[in-house]
Amino acid sequence: MTADDIIAGKGGFQKADLMDYGSLYGMGSYYGEDYTASLLKNIALSTRENYAHDVGERTFSHLSPEKQTVATTHMREDLRGIDLTQDTVVLLDAVSHAFVKIRDETAASFLSTTVAFCVVSERG
Repeated sequence: MTADDIIAGKGGFQKADLMDYGSLYGMGSYYGEDYTASLLKNIALSTRENYAHDVGERTFSHLSPEKQTVATTHMREDLRGIDLTQDTVVLLDAVSHAFVKIRDETAASFLSTTVAFCVVSERG
């Protein structure tokens, strides 16, 4: 890694205003899930699944290895091509459907009344 790489990374970090972008609970992975990382991963996987549906398959895993590579490449290019600095952002159908799906799943998970507890006993 060069000094130019570090400066370019800092510029990308600042362009996306990530200094103001914190975790939901304030301490990130110290206390809970990294929602940013998991949501981005789920959007990517859902977009890739949408490409499988576009070519007539039920799921990504049903695609041939060659078609999996094509779907993954399309997903990466389409997600990397989103420019959130623009006043209007146009998303392809596979991407926009993924965003809606993940948004709805995330909202439902926050509204769920299911709570998991972990009991730790201390032995002396």
